Amino acid sequence: MFYKMTEKSRFKSFEELTAKANKNAEKTIKPRRGSRYERHRIARLMAVQATYEANHNNLPFQRVTKSFLEFRFKNHDHPVIPDRDLFLHLMKILEARNDQVNEILEQIVVGTWTLDALDSVLKSILMVGVAELLEPYKNAPKPLLISEYVEVAKGFFDNKEAGYVNKALDSVLKKLS
Repeated sequence: MFYKMTEKSRFKSFEELTAKANKNAEKTIKPRRGSRYERHRIARLMAVQATYEANHNNLPFQRVTKSFLEFRFKNHDHPVIPDRDLFLHLMKILEARNDQVNEILEQIVVGTWTLDALDSVLKSILMVGVAELLEPYKNAPKPLLISEYVEVAKGFFDNKEAGYVNKALDSVLKKLS
């Protein structure tokens, strides 16, 4: 036996589906606390995003940091709550030692490349990576930090660029030692 839908029953069904979809859309998924490792990785990613925004729009790091704290941290863009202290640590280093970070990057960018010729996302990853190598958060092992920024790079690029991040940050580590 086939059920014949009338025009009215079809609309009722559609209205029920729409109401159900709207109810599900209203439920916001709250990010989970996550492990310390996950929170740190998200904080590093957010620092890279903030650095990109500061460089791309010629904004001071302090202004971008404030914007990120007011909007990005509250709007739950990520599945895990980022480590706010690590994010602030990285942004403060970049603000205080930006000239030193850029000088170090100029030294490690080799061949026909210049710092200005680097992809802006790649440059942001390297800037935050160098900053954290200068002042590691809670004495994190420096080889671990390099691995973290290689993983961040893999989120944006192929293995070639991730390998470049590894090589560049390893070079910085050797110069700092």
